[in-house]
Amino acid sequence: MRAHVPALAASLLPLLLAGCSGASPPQPDRAASRAGHFSDLPAAWRPYQLYTHCGINNERVGGRWYMASPHNFGNPPAGWGNPYQPGSIRLLSSTTAQFRDAAGHVVLLVLRRGATGPTFICE
Repeated sequence: MRAHVPALAASLLPLLLAGCSGASPPQPDRAASRAGHFSDLPAAWRPYQLYTHCGINNERVGGRWYMASPHNFGNPPAGWGNPYQPGSIRLLSSTTAQFRDAAGHVVLLVLRRGATGPTFICE
């Protein structure tokens, strides 16, 4: 569901949905900069929306697929937004990135070399 809804309705949506249903929407590149490849960016923190619906696992960043380490499948953990968690991301190396948010959540993302899509589709 990608329709724009008022902020209050959006905050209530996770309470209305008991679990994951339907196919996962395609994950857009959510890195703040669209110019160049994510790996070409300096290791500065950039605003980012981490996709959390059906868990924290696959992320497409800068056109490349990463796996959260550790990852979880199912609903996002307690205290996380659904379907996205706002925060920041930065590249740590050519194969790892890190997400963090104001609530103190930190996720390490490891590049899945040669991957062309997610390993898991939410149903």
